[in-house]
Amino acid sequence: MKVDVVVIGSGLSGVMAALRASSYGKKVVVIRKGWGATALSSGAFEISPNPLLPQAFELLKKWVSLRIQGSYEENHLFLSQTGEFKKAAFAMESHFLDFRTIGRKKVLVLGIFSPVIPRPAKDLNIVCDLVPLHASDVNLLPPVLAKRLDHPEEVKKLAQAIKTKFNLQSYAALFLPPILGFEFFSDIRRECETILGLPVYEMLGGSHSVPGLRLQKALESALRKANIPIIQGKVSSFSHEKKKIMSVTVNEEEVLAHHFILATGKFFSGGLYKGVDAFQETVFGLPLFYENKKINETPIRDLVDPSFSKKQPLFQCGVKTNENLVPVNEYGEVVYENLRACGTVLSGVDPYRGGNCFGVQVVTGYRAGEIMT
Repeated sequence: MKVDVVVIGSGLSGVMAALRASSYGKKVVVIRKGWGATALSSGAFEISPNPLLPQAFELLKKWVSLRIQGSYEENHLFLSQTGEFKKAAFAMESHFLDFRTIGRKKVLVLGIFSPVIPRPAKDLNIVCDLVPLHASDVNLLPPVLAKRLDHPEEVKKLAQAIKTKFNLQSYAALFLPPILGFEFFSDIRRECETILGLPVYEMLGGSHSVPGLRLQKALESALRKANIPIIQGKVSSFSHEKKKIMSVTVNEEEVLAHHFILATGKFFSGGLYKGVDAFQETVFGLPLFYENKKINETPIRDLVDPSFSKKQPLFQCGVKTNENLVPVNEYGEVVYENLRACGTVLSGVDPYRGGNCFGVQVVTGYRAGEIMT
């Protein structure tokens, strides 16, 4: 197979790169071995100011069917499934109630895993009555409940059970765990609001993230709409001539291209790996860095801060690039001139505590796809 651009990774940054390159008429193929960290997204999206973000985000919204609300100018305050508040600029429509705007009103919070009442609730003059869902549902994972609620009759049963059990007239809003289906969650939410007679929202996702699975499915749908094929498999080898990559091999098939984009993420996604002797970038064997120090052979203990609450160097390490997102070595020399890296595989991007991961993925993916032209 021969194409213009090969994108390795189908998370947010990889799909952004593929959509941008395809918008210029390039023949693009996406290679991925499975779902990565994007499928764990909470439903809220953190950004930092970047002049390219609005333009890149508009491209994403053009192709991705999810309804996402928010602002480039400020963070909003959302309730998470763990009972904590999270600040973020954007969120999926079903999560979008900014707790700063509630005032002194009562909200009903129905949980699965008995989350703790949010500590800041008193400061915000919010009263949260916390009640578990039906006992038979307590041990079910959110994706199981979400799949069940894709059926209209199950939605009506849940709404009627809530309506029967609670005096909803005393509440300004109802918060559910993120379980309102996979395929039709916006419609399911409106159906619940009609039956219950008050606004219904979902808390942000935690582990076993339903919002993350929704986002991943929406990204795959965007690739299909853009006629960008996905090759399911792992890159087993690649060929190059001096500083130019010629092809990658996946499922014993050679894929030739003019340009390659690395969007494989960090450790959870398999983009980075800690072997017996060294850290590895798993596709092209690129050097890895923490800040400006090469860390391939650094002991893992030197990359872990004993204070759990602090940012961990381990999660900030990754591929170092020049201003054009081309990976470089410890001397600042280009490794492969027709390769770009984007997303959380980049050095300095912390997908867990960075506070701007979504914006980095969108902008660097967009730039990587644009540079290909």
